Amino acid sequence: EPRFGVVKTSGSDATGTPVFFIGGGYSSDYSIGKSVIAVNVMAGTVVKKFTTGMNYSFPSSVLVVDENNNGFVDKVYVGDLGGQMWRFASFVDSGGNSLAFPNCNENINSWTGQVFFRTDDNNSRKFFYPPSVTLEKGYDMVFMGTGDRENACCNNSSNICSFNGPDIIAAVKEAHNFTTIVGETDLVDVTDPTTTPPDLSTDNGWYIRLVDGSGSPVGEKVLAENVVFYKALYITTFTPNQDPCSPGGEGKLYALSHLTGEAILDFDNDGNNDRSVTIGGGIPSKAVTLITKTSTRLLVSVGSANPDAASPTTGAGVMNI
Repeated sequence: EPRFGVVKTSGSDATGTPVFFIGGGYSSDYSIGKSVIAVNVMAGTVVKKFTTGMNYSFPSSVLVVDENNNGFVDKVYVGDLGGQMWRFASFVDSGGNSLAFPNCNENINSWTGQVFFRTDDNNSRKFFYPPSVTLEKGYDMVFMGTGDRENACCNNSSNICSFNGPDIIAAVKEAHNFTTIVGETDLVDVTDPTTTPPDLSTDNGWYIRLVDGSGSPVGEKVLAENVVFYKALYITTFTPNQDPCSPGGEGKLYALSHLTGEAILDFDNDGNNDRSVTIGGGIPSKAVTLITKTSTRLLVSVGSANPDAASPTTGAGVMNI
């Protein structure tokens, strides 16, 4: 899907050009789709096309960030099918001098593409959905999840499909550095809830491997965008049913501290916070925040609702969290 914004095309440009950004598209063998393009909204002409260094396709929508809220796009994030999160931006001025965070060069013709984050050195995971970003003091945080949307029922059973290990949820500290952060070596693994949470004064962020209680991958994956609201990361996952004669699977909603990955909500009212809750069957949508005069809630659509005394139906519906 296109993402819209206004970009400068020179250092003296004070008006800007309205554009939409798109990824190159899906390709199972990465033969095409290895580009990110900014298109003039009015004329349909290509304002900028990024292709350098790209070995994997980009089926995901992009995330457009206006860091200083002045109406011009500062940077763009998008992931590829090699588990790489790219950043398109420039952090030097027209004279080649480095710009201190959070300043950016808004001239799109000065931008280059860089792999800001890579999930692992084997490029074994895939991004089908854009990240989200929060603007912190001294850095940004970029939130993302991996999952193969084209093979939603993949699990760790070799008779179903090729499986490369567990997918992840990750939060990465972004200070406009030029060194690629690698998830399995540079982030704190907080898969175990008892792990000491990261200290972002020294750590680069955190990640959670989507595995079962024994630590085994079961095909749980992120198949929707995420949202950060009131210091909490809300992200949904889908775990395929392991029985090939009983198709389907379960959807979960995770609620995590956006800076540490810790559990922050008590979903089952037992006095202990839970990282996630099963919200129904099928692939859930992203969580949508709804703020009213009397409450704040999340709405998530599911393929089949969890039955309860008040709502015994199990058909498709919208869960109210």
